[in-house]
Amino acid sequence: MSVAHGGHVGARGRSALAAERRPGFRNFLRAAPARTPLPDDLLAALALRLAHEPQQDHPTIPAGYTYLLQFIAHDCVFTDTPFWGELGAEAPAANTRLRRLNLDTILGGGPAQCPHAYAAPDRLALRLGKLRSGAARDIPRIGVDDKGLTDTLIADARNDDNALVSQLSVLFHLLHNTALKRAPSGADPAMAAHRIARGTYHAIILHDLLPRIMDARVLAHYADGGALLDPSTDEDIAVEFSHGAFRFAHAMVRHEYLVTDDEALPGAEALALTSARGAQRMPMPPSWVVRWSHFFDLTARGAQRAMLIQPSYPPQLAAARFYPAIDATGRAGLPYRDLVSAELAGGWAVGALMDALLDALPAHDPRGAALRDGGLARAAARRDAIRDWLADAALHAVADAPPLPFFTMFEALHGGGKTLGALGSIILAETLFPALRNMAEENAAALRGTPFAGIRAMPALIRLLARENGLQAAQPPFL
Repeated sequence: MSVAHGGHVGARGRSALAAERRPGFRNFLRAAPARTPLPDDLLAALALRLAHEPQQDHPTIPAGYTYLLQFIAHDCVFTDTPFWGELGAEAPAANTRLRRLNLDTILGGGPAQCPHAYAAPDRLALRLGKLRSGAARDIPRIGVDDKGLTDTLIADARNDDNALVSQLSVLFHLLHNTALKRAPSGADPAMAAHRIARGTYHAIILHDLLPRIMDARVLAHYADGGALLDPSTDEDIAVEFSHGAFRFAHAMVRHEYLVTDDEALPGAEALALTSARGAQRMPMPPSWVVRWSHFFDLTARGAQRAMLIQPSYPPQLAAARFYPAIDATGRAGLPYRDLVSAELAGGWAVGALMDALLDALPAHDPRGAALRDGGLARAAARRDAIRDWLADAALHAVADAPPLPFFTMFEALHGGGKTLGALGSIILAETLFPALRNMAEENAAALRGTPFAGIRAMPALIRLLARENGLQAAQPPFL
């Protein structure tokens, strides 16, 4: 692999845009020191490497958590303009999510703001779409001409980005509707259902998801009530989370999946099966209606696994069919889009952020200890480790200033790839724990005395939803 850097640095006149200029976004810790984005052609070459790096099965994380992570991303960030598309746009990208982890991605602020997502006449229950068999196992879809079911009746259209996240959204619609039926008498049913569903969701994030993906010492600090680096109640999202560390979930996507049957289906098919891309094939074909024991550990045989957290993307995420080229480099695919967006975000450089954290965290702080023990705290060690992995002198400039999405995946791989490293874990915790803490008492009160009170993991939730909605023997299989 080789790359020349001469004339592409300003190919589109791009430059990083300070996070504070984008409504709803900010920097991690404080305003980031100014830096120059890496050249387009260097990012394109790195993206090519990420698209060709072999993936490996994760030894323990079931595949369903990949799509729970995508769902959480949708619940924290909603932008109408991608960072890489800001050049020529009338206004910079803005994050319009006013509250993180509030289930706004399915509730849309309620029926007054998003009436199409709720079933008539009372607009309390979320709509569910029917399969051709009549089973209510899809998100709701409509069409007004002969082009098929071209549109969705959901609060966030991104929850139809692929067949698997749309099926996960069906679970959350069932969660809300089941909570609605279980709302205490005398309570406002819509508010009670929201709080029950949100409390269950938060419990799963805290007790099931985060222990699987975060460095154990970093998680213990935050789970035990340890101090936040930024204790403000600001709801703006750090670009270092939204366009940096949280992109690690793309590395966990499989290139093929067991869905309903025991025959693997190509992951590209999941991207093709949306109302935008496959309207004529809707409602969802039975072969892509998820049997949840393939995605979460519901049976003794266990589910298929997500992929190891490392700098690697599956083929479908690098495909021009789904992610066309965005600039003169001609590089198609999500890896390039992730890298470009991170470089344009106006976020901290990895080295500067690492130094700032090490200065702020004494050695006895578990977060500081985890950073120092990770082997990448010193600039020289970090540079040498990345250069050794890249094994291409033409990419050495990446090692000097690694884009944050790449470094988050590399840091994870450097520690074995089972969890995020210390830096990635700190960025996630500082973003997610404020919401988990701020709503904890309200969530606990809402769950008390309901069937959801003890639900702390996805398998338990799925079993409860099956019982409450008569889906134990459903066809296609639910369990």
